[in-house]
Amino acid sequence: SLARRTGGGGKYGMPPPPAREHAWNLYHVRATLPAGKRLHSADEMMAVLDAFAPPPAEGEAPLPPLDMRLPPLPVPPPEETGPWVAIAPFSRWETKNWPAAKFAETAKILRADWGGAFWILGGKGDIAAGERLAQAIGKGARNCCGAFGLLETCAVLQAADLLLAVDSGPLHWADALGTPAVSVYGATDPARTGPHGQPDRVVAAEGLSCRPCHKRVCANGGKPLACLEAVAPAAVAAAAAEAL
Repeated sequence: SLARRTGGGGKYGMPPPPAREHAWNLYHVRATLPAGKRLHSADEMMAVLDAFAPPPAEGEAPLPPLDMRLPPLPVPPPEETGPWVAIAPFSRWETKNWPAAKFAETAKILRADWGGAFWILGGKGDIAAGERLAQAIGKGARNCCGAFGLLETCAVLQAADLLLAVDSGPLHWADALGTPAVSVYGATDPARTGPHGQPDRVVAAEGLSCRPCHKRVCANGGKPLACLEAVAPAAVAAAAAEAL
């Protein structure tokens, strides 16, 4: 992370680690991080902001609350009775992407118990995969991949009752907006990149020596993507029901 301050303040960034490739040599000011175990990535980035603009000292006026102004919903909300569940099943890493069939089974479990609508979110490159997932879910499912821009997607996430997701942008946007989110983690470590505000809603395989590996391509030749295959839809549905 790098921040530039005008007026002679120089460049602000992180020390090593987490800064990589000797980037810290380009900074005039390096954020102070505690020694030992790495922080959550959001806390590390906040440390850069604290160095850039220190928080108010004791007795000073607090910072104003965040004013997040989102556009209205880009389309009318669903007509189905029951919860409105957004699904963000796609990322650029195959080692993050829980199988679509498992998302479909999870949605069917929730629909049987709760009813509801299931909107699938993604980019233009996900349209075909989103359509296949919507067909697999069946009743109440809508493929919204490629339909919304970033702010419109955030408006949908803010209005939804729940998000089911993998480690991806929409997960962290929903977390920041206060929307309950149940996420499935494979190769990445939720202690480092999990939803900052609701870490207890992460579902991940336990007892696997190969995870978290932080690799884009699975290196487990014996059981490829075992970290994702081991997560059962029933476990995700149970976490979702508790969040609802």
